[in-house]
Amino acid sequence: FPYHTALSGSRRHSMFVLRAKDNSSFEVCERDILEPNNADQSLMIDAHNFAKYAQVIYSRLKQLAVDKFMVGREATHFRRDTKNLFCHDFMLASIGFGSMLSYASFGSGIVATPYAIIVDEELKKIVI
Repeated sequence: FPYHTALSGSRRHSMFVLRAKDNSSFEVCERDILEPNNADQSLMIDAHNFAKYAQVIYSRLKQLAVDKFMVGREATHFRRDTKNLFCHDFMLASIGFGSMLSYASFGSGIVATPYAIIVDEELKKIVI
């Protein structure tokens, strides 16, 4: 790796970030990595939860929809009617989530990526 003056043998515990100025320009500032503040802690908790959702969406969401929500094996997507959008019949509790599946696309390949829209009642977030 190329030598940089900031690399003096010890690991850095900060990074450089851009901060917006009042005149629509930016300045480079140094920021501690994972400062003990609410924003960084919340970000790490969200990242942990979203990673769990991604794992389920990419690996077993279609099989869950087939088994639990009676979606056909050849289905390319799962869609709920807006009349029952917040119906608890579509909870993902069987895989350890307190959330409801609202939409899912099961396409998987070079171009298509599986994704879902999930309402997480515990976190009070919509996960896409």
